[in-house]
Parts: sequence; structure tokens; C-alpha cells
Amino acid sequence: MNFGNFEGDKGNFELPIHPDKLSKKAKAFLTVASSVLMFICGYCLLVGITSNDLNLLSTAALLGYFLNFITGGISALLVLEAPRLSPIPPILSFGAVLTCFILKNGGFRVAFLFGALFSLLPFVTGLVLALAMRKGMNRVGAVLASAVGAGIFFILIFVFSVYLAGGIINGETLISFVDQFREGMRLYFEEQIRFINETLPQYDVSAIDPAALANGMINILPAAIVLYFSVSAFFINLSLLALLRIFDLYHKTEPHDREFKVSVVTAIVFAAAYLLSAFLKDSPALAVLDNLYMILLPPMAVVGLMSCLPRREGNTVKIGCFPLVISVPLIFILPGIGLFLFAFFGTFFTIKEAFSGGKKESNK
Repeated sequence: MNFGNFEGDKGNFELPIHPDKLSKKAKAFLTVASSVLMFICGYCLLVGITSNDLNLLSTAALLGYFLNFITGGISALLVLEAPRLSPIPPILSFGAVLTCFILKNGGFRVAFLFGALFSLLPFVTGLVLALAMRKGMNRVGAVLASAVGAGIFFILIFVFSVYLAGGIINGETLISFVDQFREGMRLYFEEQIRFINETLPQYDVSAIDPAALANGMINILPAAIVLYFSVSAFFINLSLLALLRIFDLYHKTEPHDREFKVSVVTAIVFAAAYLLSAFLKDSPALAVLDNLYMILLPPMAVVGLMSCLPRREGNTVKIGCFPLVISVPLIFILPGIGLFLFAFFGTFFTIKEAFSGGKKESNK
């Protein structure tokens, strides 16, 4: 709350206030930083593609993915606080990535265009996120909207690139792509098993079937694609909130911009998917349930974490000591189990809150 100036017996006192906008230096710094990071994202991807090395491609894609979080957060902040400057980084990045690889390889290839367009993905995610927040959507809705926007953008540039390359997208093409992906994953798992046998001979990994692992990856491929965009959108949102704190603009956010809550229907669907997948081991519906469980696991885990963190209610500070003591160590020792426990607590707290709210409404 801004009290302005206070006049008293001891003179005039001016209380410190938060800034209402970014300074010119901050805008310039963020524009340059976003341009450079966006270029690095596209460059990493194209280095991996042109190397024809799956390990290098995985490393480059992982580096670019983590840089996406920062780049997307900066892009969202620029859209909110400096909309006239926000188009500059994607334009510079697109031109720099495309020009760099054309000059480096002595000609144009469709893969270079795809990489240059793909470097704009964090900007698109940040743009949709900022617009959703400006429209008053809550945090979960804004994250979901930005994930959907990024997914649509990726599909468009993929289809456009395939069209320019003279390819045709149909059922046979998609099946061929899936088969190539399966074979690539099988070879990758074989290489990793061979590496373990050579470096860690004390471990017996002969029972691991690379083909079965590759088929398992195919079964959860839809969930992996959805998670790629949704997790990216969530961390871009987290990056934006961190940047707002750094530049002392966090006061401009509303409570619904900071709270991460899901509906009770989502919690029930998650619980049902987990329970049914435990009973339907050999059912054709198992793949659908596994994908649904994997998609909903991260948001439910975030809700569980948020529910356990210290929070002020009146004059008291509440903290979920028991869930934190159990789940946090497991995140570092057994990440899968730790994540599941947070999701379990998130499901429990969501259903409990909905039940308590409905009970209060019925008693009125």
C-alpha cells in the first residue's frame, strides 16, 4: 500500500515504493539477453541435427531446453513491460541462426529453416503466457494456454518444413516416423547397455531388453510430447515470476497469478488413472491410462509441494512438515517415488479442500 508522503511534527517522510515499470537499461539488457539466448537455443538444436550423432543431439537438445526456460520468461516479461521491444529478439534470432548455418554449410537446407523457426518457441510460449495473464487467466490456465500455443506453433513449423522438403504427411508417413524413432531408441538403449557392461561389469543388465524399452517409449510418446510443452510452459512461468521479483515488479501480479491450484475433477481423474492402471495390467486401455497418469503427475506434484510449503494464515504460519520430511529426501534418492508422493499429497489436499468447501456451503 502506498501512503505517499506523510507530514508530521518531525518533517516530511517519503516511504519507499516499488517501481511501476522497467527502466530503460533493464529493457535494453533483457532485449539483448533474450536475443542471445534465443540464438543459442536454435544453434544448439541445429548442431545436434547436422552432427548425425544421437548423443550430441540429446545433449544439445537438453541444453537448449533448459535455456528455453530463461528465454521464455524474459520474452514474457518484455511482452508485459516493453511490448514494442519484444519482437526484436525473435527477429534477430531467426535471422542469425538461419544465416549462420547457411554460411557454415555452404547452402540452404530445410533443416536450417526448421531450426531457426524452432528457436522462436520460447518467445511464442512467453507471448501466449503474457497475453493470458493480461486477460486475467489464473496461473494454471495461463500455463495451459501457453503450452497449447507452443504445441500448435511446433506442429505448424513441422508441417511447413515437411512441405518445403517435398514430403507428405499421412498415416504411412507417421507410421514410418514412429518406426524410425523406435529403431533409433532401440539402438540408443543397446549402446547404453553396452557402455554399462564395459564400465560397470559388476552390474548384470543382461535381462534388460532394448526392444522392450523402445516399445515402452512409443507407448508413452503422447504423454512425453504433452509434457515437453507443459513442463516448459510451467518453468517459463516460474522464470517470469522470478524475473518480476528480481526487477521489483512482483507487486503488479494478482493472487491468481501466483497460486497454483487444479480442479477437484483433475485430482479425481489422476487418482482413477493410477488405480485403474494397477489393475488393468494386460488391458489395451493401459497405454491410455499410463499417458493420462504421466500428464497429470507433474501438476499434481506441484500442487502437493505448494500445499506443503510454509504459508501465512492470519497471525500464524502453517507448514506441512510431515509431507516435506518424507518427500524431499526421496526426490534426491528416488525421484520417481518422491514425485509420486508429492502428487499423492496434492491429490489429497485438493479433494479435501473441495470437500471442506462443499460442506461449508451446505451448512450455510
